[in-house]
Amino acid sequence: MAVAVLVPARSSRAVAATAGTAADRPNVVVVMTDDMRYDELDRVADLRPGGGFDWVRDHGTRFPRAWSTNNLCCPGRATYLTGQTSYNNGVFNNTPYADLENTIAVWMRDAGYCTGFTGKYMNAYNKKRPRPRGWTYWEPLAKHYDLEHGYHIMRRDGTIAEPAPFITDELARVSRAQLGDCLDRDKPAFVNLFPYAPHFRSSPKPKYEDVQVPWSPPSPAYDEADISDKPKWLQDAHPAPLSQVGIDFGPFHFPLEEATANGARSDVQMLLSVDDALHGLIGDLRRRGELDNTIVVLTSDNGTLAYEHRLVGKLVAYEAAQPGLWIAGPGFPKGEDVDAFSMNLDLAPTIARAGEADTATRRKHWDGRPLQSVIADPDLGHDRFLPIFVPAFGEEKTGQPEGRGVRTWRYKYVTYADGSEELYDLAQDPYELQSLAADPAAAPIKAAMADLLERAVRCSGPTCREPAPAELR
Repeated sequence: MAVAVLVPARSSRAVAATAGTAADRPNVVVVMTDDMRYDELDRVADLRPGGGFDWVRDHGTRFPRAWSTNNLCCPGRATYLTGQTSYNNGVFNNTPYADLENTIAVWMRDAGYCTGFTGKYMNAYNKKRPRPRGWTYWEPLAKHYDLEHGYHIMRRDGTIAEPAPFITDELARVSRAQLGDCLDRDKPAFVNLFPYAPHFRSSPKPKYEDVQVPWSPPSPAYDEADISDKPKWLQDAHPAPLSQVGIDFGPFHFPLEEATANGARSDVQMLLSVDDALHGLIGDLRRRGELDNTIVVLTSDNGTLAYEHRLVGKLVAYEAAQPGLWIAGPGFPKGEDVDAFSMNLDLAPTIARAGEADTATRRKHWDGRPLQSVIADPDLGHDRFLPIFVPAFGEEKTGQPEGRGVRTWRYKYVTYADGSEELYDLAQDPYELQSLAADPAAAPIKAAMADLLERAVRCSGPTCREPAPAELR
């Protein structure tokens, strides 16, 4: 799909900027998908030259080493909104969860931004829950939202509608209307589009159902041949390689590679509609002369596994389950991969820094760092550490117990409620094929990581931004 090149009209906000107001601060557009794998951003961009994903890839900074503190929907979204770990914002699982009061929406609104949200907010959000503070335009999915047709969305007046258009198309329309209405108010816009795609059980738009998607095994961790080093719960759940036993979906049985290729194709087909939505927002910004003064964030609430380590889905702390992150706009190098230790904890501080919403002391409770500072750091934040929480959500299927862990640039250590442990030297073993938890030679590193874990789960604000011990970096 080609991107039309239009001559931008000078917006009234640009005129206001020349008068010395705060109107020259950048707009911020955040597109957060649901369960998008890190490698699916490139797949969509490759299939759609000139599309929304491709534009962000070409014009922005890609963070191939982005990590999440808790690989589940609501915790991922809560971390984005607060800049805090699950240990500090209190959102450990999808339900129940406490309503979040002090968020990036509040900070940006207080800094003079017009703010908008549409899409999936938190699981089970409905009209009975209070409207979150900080949103100028609040139009989330409500009640049923896992259907392409027959979903429900809250309108600006608080009523619930059941629109006819395909779900992602409707969310795109709402988000573009929010962006336009914010800019018409001569205020910088902070617009959030949270599509449901490519979450399991959703389906692609009919026009994309026949799109062919190239697939190959994602990494050496795919259907890991020897998991004798892995926790007992994982060995018990999958005692044989999946290539031998295949995959069951209800009454259907598939060979492993067919099941994986089918899932990959379906995900990308669903994300093509998100690409359309992002392309529409970028086009609107270009026509208004605002694109060069807009930060575009493209990411996911969490990543998913595609049978790496014989697992599918999310929850776990493995590298292959981490979300992707691309950011384009002022302050971010164009068309570069940055080897920075970036976290989902960093998104709220990053946006607040861009919008000059980070000056009040009460806002600096966040646990992350502005990525503008991380990429300017000569060490690219490689001295950082990441607290990890592993939910037991879905334990009835895999036997996976709750866990907690910590990750540095080089090492990852996770301990589970059943006493099992995992320790990886990611410099030597980036695909986590051999846990060192039981290796006597690694005992000093494991002890140091266990000490850092206790520090990590208790950290808050500035103490989360202190460096890890030098021997663990």
